Amino acid sequence: MTSTTAHSSQVEEREDAASVTFEEDVDLGRYFVLVWRRLPLVTFAALLCAAAGWLVASLRAVEYEATATLAVIGSKIGEQSPAVASVNYQPFIDNNSVAGLVVKEFQLDKPPYTLTPERFRETVLSLEEVRSSNLIRVRVTLRDPVTAAKVANRISDLAVEGALKLSQSEAVQARDYLRGEVEDSRKHMEDAAARLEGFKNTAQVELTKEDVNAMLDQRSSLPRLAADIEEAKARVARGEAELAAQTRVDSLVKSIESDPTAVQTARAAGAPESSVLGMQIKSQEPNKVYQSIEQQLAYDRTQLAALERRQTELIGGLKLDAQRQSKLTDLYRKESELARLTAEYEVAEKSYKEIAARYDVARVQVAGRSGQIQIVDRAIEPSTPMSRHRGRNAVFGFVVGGTLAALGVMLIAAVRGTLKRAKAA
Repeated sequence: MTSTTAHSSQVEEREDAASVTFEEDVDLGRYFVLVWRRLPLVTFAALLCAAAGWLVASLRAVEYEATATLAVIGSKIGEQSPAVASVNYQPFIDNNSVAGLVVKEFQLDKPPYTLTPERFRETVLSLEEVRSSNLIRVRVTLRDPVTAAKVANRISDLAVEGALKLSQSEAVQARDYLRGEVEDSRKHMEDAAARLEGFKNTAQVELTKEDVNAMLDQRSSLPRLAADIEEAKARVARGEAELAAQTRVDSLVKSIESDPTAVQTARAAGAPESSVLGMQIKSQEPNKVYQSIEQQLAYDRTQLAALERRQTELIGGLKLDAQRQSKLTDLYRKESELARLTAEYEVAEKSYKEIAARYDVARVQVAGRSGQIQIVDRAIEPSTPMSRHRGRNAVFGFVVGGTLAALGVMLIAAVRGTLKRAKAA
């Protein structure tokens, strides 16, 4: 017994001396010697941590993972906008609205799950984009395999519905706006047609024109020229009015979902997800109707100047009495009013046709737009549970336990050496 005690004292003295030497020389080899001498203790600590890792993994609840696969595709009717094709559709799948609806529908907010929408997104739902493809995998992890499959399929259905609403919303807004414009344009055209028809019935321009032509035995072309002048004036006046009613540049408003960069910028700025979907962006482009009216107005002004110059030349050699002048003036007035009403009706008819055509295009777009997400593979009930990774946890515990034990041995030796030096001093 005495010899054993003496031997232990000698070992401790050697360790203390080694610790002191290490503190002075900073020799890592001596630390290795210290750990090697305590190898059984280090090994025991590593095995103990490995067993703890194995036990913790074994105590985890058995969970099942159900997977549904979605495909992001373009519309099958008409041309697909590149902006729509490049939209990130993951927010339609992973968001609090979908999570809250699913949690409430499947009673996941009650025991044994007791999940909130945020907790559901963090621990139960995960998304995976398949590289080099347009596929998205929806993974749901729950204790019940049947519930996991149902939840994955329900989330997929909600994602398809959300994408469908987005793809149609812009065309529906344009269609609804144009519907009111079509009705207003039709009413304006019908009113213009009624005024023109009523004036024709009461003015009897043709009879007045025959009377004037009978009076005029010279320069028979003068009434026609005067009528052309009044008609040209009416066209110029109408063109100026139409030009004043138009804007040189059109402002277009469209949903922010069509611009992925704008969506990412809004999210980066901290805007709520619900408000991001309602944002809009504006752009401007030249008004083609304004340009067309401006060109036609320039042409009409040129024609009017030429006609007036011709009229001056003809009237210079023509003398009319008061009666003939009165009839001629009445004809000019009627033809001018007729030209004005005719031009007004033609503009209204043209406007109605253009708006009606745009409305028909919008209706075709609404019918042609289809959901940009489709379900490729619905989730089925998983037959085997997910791995609890007991081996991985045991290895991790072994490494961590051994490392901590070795560090503890070196720390104790360093403290002993420091105390030894202090005592000696």
